[in-house]
Amino acid sequence: LKLCDVPRECNVMNCHFVFALKRKADGSVERFKARLVADGNTQKQGIDYDRVFSTVVKMSTLRLLLIVATARRFYLTSVDIRQAFLQAKLDGDAHIYMRVPPGLPRVDKDDDAIVLRLRKSLYGLKQAGREFNVLLVDFLESVGFQRSTIDTCLFVRDTPGQRMMLAVWVDDIVVAAERQADHAAFVASLETRFPVDDKGPLHWILGMQVSHQREERIMHVSQKLYVMDLLSRYAPFLTDACRSYHV
Repeated sequence: LKLCDVPRECNVMNCHFVFALKRKADGSVERFKARLVADGNTQKQGIDYDRVFSTVVKMSTLRLLLIVATARRFYLTSVDIRQAFLQAKLDGDAHIYMRVPPGLPRVDKDDDAIVLRLRKSLYGLKQAGREFNVLLVDFLESVGFQRSTIDTCLFVRDTPGQRMMLAVWVDDIVVAAERQADHAAFVASLETRFPVDDKGPLHWILGMQVSHQREERIMHVSQKLYVMDLLSRYAPFLTDACRSYHV
């Protein structure tokens, strides 16, 4: 679409690439990530978007889920939905325009500036989290889960013999299942709608290292990596104000 054809009242966003490093529980590199992000800070409410919302489970809810799962000897696993915000379609009436990403031609053969009209959600958009949330909730409810009224990021399926609980943090899902087969069936159904990364038994979630002994009903949660990161970042500035202890 030529820039000159964009309605005057419409906003044209810039975009950029964001590079990130994702680590494992032991601090080693899991993968390098590159993501195209729209500069949604220039969006105008009522013109480019209406409502915003992102599924972020409360930490108290997550801790409670871990406690209940441990007490009931549930299997704890985790699932990650890849490119989550790219899955939802934008409202057909929405007119959201973005400049061509860096590194690609920004003019056509006539040397006129060109822009892109977004038809699907993109990271950086104000409404991206909500659009994905609506899509995910519709899917979970279609496969028998009920949304909690206390925490909208907690989903429960209370079918006898197939009890499951889900805690959703945007695109990361902690799964507590009564049987291992229930987890496999859930992942299989999820894969029919989203690109999924099945991470298997829960070892790492939201910066916390998790050690779960199901039969013994024992659960250990540690934030060692977070503490070590803080120490490596700020300890040099506190050498005169801190004392070390050897245990």
